[in-house]
Amino acid sequence: MTKTIDKTKEYFQRFIVKYLDTHNRPLFIEKVVSEFYNLSIDDLRSKSRKGNIPIARGVYAYLMKEEKQTLSSVSELFNKNHATMTHMVGVVTRERKNDIKEIKTIINNHLNSTNYEYNSIG
Repeated sequence: MTKTIDKTKEYFQRFIVKYLDTHNRPLFIEKVVSEFYNLSIDDLRSKSRKGNIPIARGVYAYLMKEEKQTLSSVSELFNKNHATMTHMVGVVTRERKNDIKEIKTIINNHLNSTNYEYNSIG
């Protein structure tokens, strides 16, 4: 009986994580990018251009573009115009390939640990 309860608990925990990660991908990816660069989500969304903040924004925009989000919708989150986001994506595409690869690995490892595969990034 206890094993059944434990398995049921584990199933629901995995289901909840899977649901949250798949239905709130932008927020999930924003959290991973923020943690990767040791920033808060508020820092990432701020207008600051200090340190890694602009790089983190660009990486987030790149990943959202891969998720089929428009750069216009991402630019609204950061209160930037579309041209700025396009430039950011271009810069990180050229200069931050290793960061992007590591972040994708972190995302995939997390989602695979919940028995769910993140199909868009790989």
